[in-house]
Amino acid sequence: MRDSIGCAPSHLIDKDKRYTHGEFETLEAAVEAAKKIIDDGLLNDYEPGMSASTLYSRYKMFGEDPWVSGPGDSHFSAWKYAEARCEIICAGTGPTPSTRIMDRLAGRVSDFV
Repeated sequence: MRDSIGCAPSHLIDKDKRYTHGEFETLEAAVEAAKKIIDDGLLNDYEPGMSASTLYSRYKMFGEDPWVSGPGDSHFSAWKYAEARCEIICAGTGPTPSTRIMDRLAGRVSDFV
């Protein structure tokens, strides 16, 4: 059995709105894919000068809320990961939307904590 990622917009409680993002060979690959979903959403919502608490509030209201399920035991928490990433992004110590876009154009993948 493979590990998979399920997703739902954070503001929706309706289980019918959930979807499967994909299946992965390893637990690590599934967690990395979940982190990418969160990072992409946060970088899309980030505005220069935005506080980490504002970005995190937006994520909790409107962001994708991925979870990992499968035979592996993942203790991955999308909200905990997002909260930590908001601090990094808003402090200017992580990738910004502009560096992320440049990496994509150059065919590189940014490293995320």
